[in-house]
Amino acid sequence: MGLETVQKKYGESNQSCNDPAKKGKIKWTGSAGRERLKQEIIAGSVHEMSDPAEVHQRHDDYTIFPLNQFKTNLESLLEQIINEFERFEVDAEAYGHDIAIILATRTDMPEKRPWHRSPCKELLEKLVKEGKHLEIDPETEQKIKPKAIYQSDCKFREFSLKVFRNHLYQEADKQAKKDRPRKKTQKKRARRSRADRVVEEAHHLLNRVDRPEA
Repeated sequence: MGLETVQKKYGESNQSCNDPAKKGKIKWTGSAGRERLKQEIIAGSVHEMSDPAEVHQRHDDYTIFPLNQFKTNLESLLEQIINEFERFEVDAEAYGHDIAIILATRTDMPEKRPWHRSPCKELLEKLVKEGKHLEIDPETEQKIKPKAIYQSDCKFREFSLKVFRNHLYQEADKQAKKDRPRKKTQKKRARRSRADRVVEEAHHLLNRVDRPEA
């Protein structure tokens, strides 16, 4: 096979990969896009509050997939990694005593409390439960940033902003999952209440129609 033939064949292959018509034919599992997105989630640059459309435009590895498919894959991967973090946190709590002993024996690094043993954990849980992370910043008139919550209490300074931000997103996700059944129950009650009012009004109208004229 001559050089021109090889170049032509390679050019056609490369062009077919970039062909928009091929979108949707590349499998997400094992793709460069999935690996890149996984690293972004772990690094904290992609999280539950990120706009899927904005993330989709960040790299060609993402745009080769249709937006709807990418959004579904993003949500699935995000939930998977959050669950892994939560399992890791549970394991860390179970073996926290042993870890503390190991860290205490290391003289080449300062001793530091893990997140789950610091007052920051309960404080952040309280703030998220109160909906602090959903408030509007009066200066920017936008949803409050994690950095603003981080700076609101000196206790959080024991940890880096990155560590704090990851725990904030995890806690917000936990709270959102707890609120979903409650919101569904409230909606059902509201629907039943509206239905009861309609039935009551219907009975009232029927009584007026059936009532004999004086």
